[in-house]
Amino acid sequence: MPFEGYRVTSPFGWIRNPITGTGQTFHKGIDLVKKHKAPIEAFTEGSVLFAGAGRSGTGLGGYGNVVVIKDKNGHGQVYAHLDRVAVLTGASVKKGQVIGYQGATGEVTGSHLHYEVRRGTFPSYGWSPDNSNGYLNPTDYLKSYYPYETPVTKPVEPAPRPNDAYQVKKDTPGYVNAADAKAGKNKKTTVKAGTYYIFNTSDGMINVTKKKGTPGSWINPNTAAAVVAKPKNKTLVLPKNSDSWRVYPLNKAPVTGNEKGFLNPKKFGGLTYEIIGNPQKDVYTIKTGDFGTVNIYAAPSTGAVIK
Repeated sequence: MPFEGYRVTSPFGWIRNPITGTGQTFHKGIDLVKKHKAPIEAFTEGSVLFAGAGRSGTGLGGYGNVVVIKDKNGHGQVYAHLDRVAVLTGASVKKGQVIGYQGATGEVTGSHLHYEVRRGTFPSYGWSPDNSNGYLNPTDYLKSYYPYETPVTKPVEPAPRPNDAYQVKKDTPGYVNAADAKAGKNKKTTVKAGTYYIFNTSDGMINVTKKKGTPGSWINPNTAAAVVAKPKNKTLVLPKNSDSWRVYPLNKAPVTGNEKGFLNPKKFGGLTYEIIGNPQKDVYTIKTGDFGTVNIYAAPSTGAVIK
């Protein structure tokens, strides 16, 4: 959600005039509330075109203390009615950086952040009398601002499943049933350190066996220092008859024009890479020597082979 931590009090578009209480007016942005004087963070990176008190005739009249940021798309992002600003004109800001504090300056009925996205930044900091073309819906805009940004998640260890290989790292007690294993009583045998197969699981306990499909002994994995053997990653093989294969940054769409570089399988008689991710259909993440970790499009029709 682009406005996590905020409460939306007035949407973008046609609304009842909040100042007069009568008639309809076009709301050029969105009104958001945390609490009075709460820190306001930049929704995206950019450069500060203006930070201070908005004046009539400049495109910022009635906005009170305001920060205008020009983003990577050339649009003007306006943070208005601030209690005070926390950046200087000309500064570069990062996403999440505090740029001011929620306030009630300018033409307002209460403390809030008015946030709008102007299609341009010049003249008058992008202010336009054309409501339909001069302003963008802030919610939709921020949702699409980082369309190919891949969230970084901590790898999750695979849950134990029947027939998975299982590595017992040290000798551990073996039991007749899961309840005994959990309670640590009525030891049946000693399960030696080594590689086993999982026959069954119950209540966090694991039945390990040397022969697939045959019951073995129950162990408590918390005392066995045991781990599920990680499956081997698949590999991507690029054909030796191709002399140019596009690779792409992780944060951009894998389409022509977004290339980070080109691989040359033909030069090396073909290339093979371990697949470390699969962010979307026929797109794989690999680690290369020349371009680092990148995405590559490798549908079956391209001649690439997944093993």
